[in-house]
Amino acid sequence: MSDVVRTTVFSVLFNEDRDHLRTIFANFLGHTSQDEHLVINLAPGRYNIAALGEVPARIHLLVGATERQKLGHTLLVGHLESFEFALNRIGAFDYFCTLASNSLFVRPFRWKAAQIALSEGQVHSFVKLRDLPQGWWWPRIRGNEAFAASIERNFGIDEVASSQIEGFFAARRDWSEVHKRLPGIIEAGRLLAEEGLIPLEEVFPATIIGKFGSRRVAHICHMFWNRLEQQGGLVEIQDIVDVQSRFPPHIFAMKWFPREKFALPTALVSDEWGTRLARLLAEGPADDEFFEPVLRRMLLEQGANALRGRETYAAATAPVDLSPYLPVRAGVLKLANIPAARQYIVLSAGLHKSEHLADSYILMENSGSLLDVTIEHLMDADTPIRITCADARKDSDQGNKGGIQGYLYLKLAHPETARASCIVRTSIFAEDGHALRRGIVFASKGRYSAVPSISDMDSIVTFESYYRLKREPDLADGWIGLPIIMDCSYAIAVEVYEGPSRPPPRKPRPN
Repeated sequence: MSDVVRTTVFSVLFNEDRDHLRTIFANFLGHTSQDEHLVINLAPGRYNIAALGEVPARIHLLVGATERQKLGHTLLVGHLESFEFALNRIGAFDYFCTLASNSLFVRPFRWKAAQIALSEGQVHSFVKLRDLPQGWWWPRIRGNEAFAASIERNFGIDEVASSQIEGFFAARRDWSEVHKRLPGIIEAGRLLAEEGLIPLEEVFPATIIGKFGSRRVAHICHMFWNRLEQQGGLVEIQDIVDVQSRFPPHIFAMKWFPREKFALPTALVSDEWGTRLARLLAEGPADDEFFEPVLRRMLLEQGANALRGRETYAAATAPVDLSPYLPVRAGVLKLANIPAARQYIVLSAGLHKSEHLADSYILMENSGSLLDVTIEHLMDADTPIRITCADARKDSDQGNKGGIQGYLYLKLAHPETARASCIVRTSIFAEDGHALRRGIVFASKGRYSAVPSISDMDSIVTFESYYRLKREPDLADGWIGLPIIMDCSYAIAVEVYEGPSRPPPRKPRPN
């Protein structure tokens, strides 16, 4: 007699660009079977489903009816919209699981492993509505009498629980208990003031299943809270490779993944070639096999060398020389008593008259500090740019210790060499390279924004990152912004690798 097959529906709330939608498609299809479905609830007013192209059969798109906020009840309402859609359009299913748009599968989903975790997991930690503890988000709603009274009136309970919503896996009948209490959820959510919002999607499912359902819940997504402060909680390559040895068998997804499809961890679980490689790496050799891991490493190294010869980016061997765009050549530029008052400080005139288009300039923040800024250019160093910022009022407490006071912007290319896309590599030498890495920004046509890196590689003293940039039609338009931080001195190297002069020829599709 064959085993009974169970069907699981996953829900993702989506408010990203179309490229990331395709990443989610590829990741889901590459890690699930015909017994799993994905409902993607698109943010209202932003997408036309007909214009999104072909959608795989096991993936279902709907445009949500509820405007969603990061806090409050609206994210839970979005997931319950997905649940109702699944009831009406997919039909019979056994389990329902919520995921985030930047949580991705890292190994094939197996419902039996999830079911075992479900049988062992319970909602067990409840707190009194009128005696909420100090931890988590609870202090925000302490004393909100209307909120507490609404829950007592609509649900008949005087205590609540909380639980991570990412990867929240439970039986369909338990989610039905949550769904039928949707009006009460909305009423309670509307009673939270703007300054008192909390993530109610982490309160009501656990509370309702714990009070009115089976009490059985499991979490199939691992979140890297322990590295949130320094590394933004991002998933790393090693996490994916070690999933079988480091994580229990019911962990199938992880968060936070970069939304940039060329980020290496994201590509490893969404690109077809990367997914196959990830599975091979995760499996590993037999414990008693000495030579096999060495053989695999040697094969990967030789394969990397072979692929390197096919690269269209010149950067692998010949980065663009940025030294002509630096404000100083083989020397030191000292700027004393500089106020941080949102002003431009043009360091080189460059090819343009406008200060906004200078080859190098400083744009200060509006912190009100008075600063001494030093920029050094060391021609023979591995990290040739050093930026130092100190309090010009030596004995004062300006209240901005460690804060970003401005940015040094360096031009990335000239029209003669610029291409439609490039790779930027930064190498930071500092104690806290993680924080400095997060401070790097890019500028184009007066717009300043952070760009997620596609790869980070750190050693004990050096923090290396790669960024992929698409340029505006004016190919020479583009700068990198290096943070100027109070009481901080660090060295950095910036290299730009230009893309091909024209797109590589498309391969003919097989007949």
